Amino acid sequence: MTTAYVGSSSLYQPIAYNINAPGIGPSDTERERRPYFPRLNGLTYRTPAAHSSYHGLEATLTRRLADGVTFTTAYTWSHAISQTAELFVSGDNGGPQDISCFACERGSSSNDTRHRLVNSYMINLPFGRGARFLDRGGFLNAVFGGWQMTGILSLQTGQYYDLTIANATAQLGTNGVGAWRPNVVGDHELANPTPNLWLNPDAFEIPRDGAGNPTFGNRTEGSKSHFLAFWNSIPPQMRLRTGF
Repeated sequence: MTTAYVGSSSLYQPIAYNINAPGIGPSDTERERRPYFPRLNGLTYRTPAAHSSYHGLEATLTRRLADGVTFTTAYTWSHAISQTAELFVSGDNGGPQDISCFACERGSSSNDTRHRLVNSYMINLPFGRGARFLDRGGFLNAVFGGWQMTGILSLQTGQYYDLTIANATAQLGTNGVGAWRPNVVGDHELANPTPNLWLNPDAFEIPRDGAGNPTFGNRTEGSKSHFLAFWNSIPPQMRLRTGF
């Protein structure tokens, strides 16, 4: 059995946002409050100000071939943290919620997979010459002998995502919101989720300040999924002879 820690830290990652966006305020004055060019709706600014990190604990257990069985089991606990959208993750293209607080964007990356377990195995089936059953040659050995069964079992938790609220510009009075997140006010998990109702909608609400005006929300937590796959490769070992 072997264990290892794997970690990385990435600095100066690009983050893009609308530098011409005003702060929160009345929606009917949004255009007049744009700081640089009121006639321009968006002015994208890119800066190497983001940071990401990865921490992982890896454990591997291997059994060499003995009694016709060999397997390798690998488990990884990891946590990927970032402040910006992942470049190679489909659909992850949202900008910061509040352009004055990049630190508020720090959270689990969209490609974060917290737990992953992979087990691969090979079993020599106990049939045919020299095996436990049908230990003989001839036709029975040609048909039943020399078979192997292999497989891979893979289990992992699902990746994280953010819930967002529509019409951020109309309610916040600013067009600089990349993804407006709701506040989490309760338990979002359901006892019996369905494809049409996967999360508890009563666990989220539009964020508001003390005066009741819409404001920026907090980060939501991801969901979990399990993936399972099996496949077998059974190559027959047969000798063919021809004569003339």
